[in-house]
Amino acid sequence: GRRKPDVVHMQGHTLSFLAGREMRRIPTLLAVDATVWEWHAMAIWRRTRRHSRALLEPSIGLERRAFSLAARVLAMTEWTAELVRSEAPDAWVAVHHPGVDLSRFRPATREARARPRALFVGGRFEAKGGLELLESLGPALGRDLDLDVVTPEPVPRREGVRVHRLEPESPALVRLFQQADVFCLPTRGDAAPFAVLTGT
Repeated sequence: GRRKPDVVHMQGHTLSFLAGREMRRIPTLLAVDATVWEWHAMAIWRRTRRHSRALLEPSIGLERRAFSLAARVLAMTEWTAELVRSEAPDAWVAVHHPGVDLSRFRPATREARARPRALFVGGRFEAKGGLELLESLGPALGRDLDLDVVTPEPVPRREGVRVHRLEPESPALVRLFQQADVFCLPTRGDAAPFAVLTGT
């Protein structure tokens, strides 16, 4: 038969909302970047209204239970830890961000280029502010600077914009970070984006 795992690590903590029975059987670590309510309050996808919290209360209740059942809640920032504690005072919380592999993402010799390079990396192009970035750079694109965009989503065609479809572990992504003069992520809502850590 299958062996019972010693511990379960859930990277997306919403997966735990319906896993209460298993969390009682197996020690579970929950990685959290923001609570359900804080994600909604950022109003990335829809406006927050007076009744918004009430509508989310079923999910908030499941989240609260998951925080309490977890062997450890791994909050990616101190801000996140405070959010978790406010929702579930009995939760066992530790501040722990997975970090970035600095043996890979490290400075390199700059290649010759005609213009400075800006870099945008985001799985959700519009929600991460990609359209606003294109608008703000406007006629400077292809004239004063070039923009590399890494995203799986559609990107409007612009002079000076190069779109890349890359996996997170791609060597080409590392090279883009190494060669960028500036990293841009005008995101509408985020908690602890890996792309910003990598770009710094």
